[in-house]
Amino acid sequence: MDTERMDLSPLAPDDERLEPLVAAIMERASGELARRAPDALAVVATWARPLLRIAAVLILVCAAALALLEPDARTEHSSVAEAFEVPAPVSDWLAAEREPTTADLVLALEEGR
Repeated sequence: MDTERMDLSPLAPDDERLEPLVAAIMERASGELARRAPDALAVVATWARPLLRIAAVLILVCAAALALLEPDARTEHSSVAEAFEVPAPVSDWLAAEREPTTADLVLALEEGR
């Protein structure tokens, strides 16, 4: 076997032929390259699931830290409305599972003054 390197320089195109060849190839491929280019929404969508997982882990870690650091701060609430200190008229609407009427809204505004 011959250990000498072969001289392939005669196969290399000269610059005056190479540039038009590259330009022609790029022109023919431009449609396909544009079709395959990712749009901004697709790039953002690829990050959505990992970011949601990270957010869920952070919520769990923060909730555990709060539960461990301040166990006396927790209080028992009979409802979500009580926990968020929702005013009485609004909690009544929520308990009755109904929309407030105009009279209910006027009454709530008058009581707030």
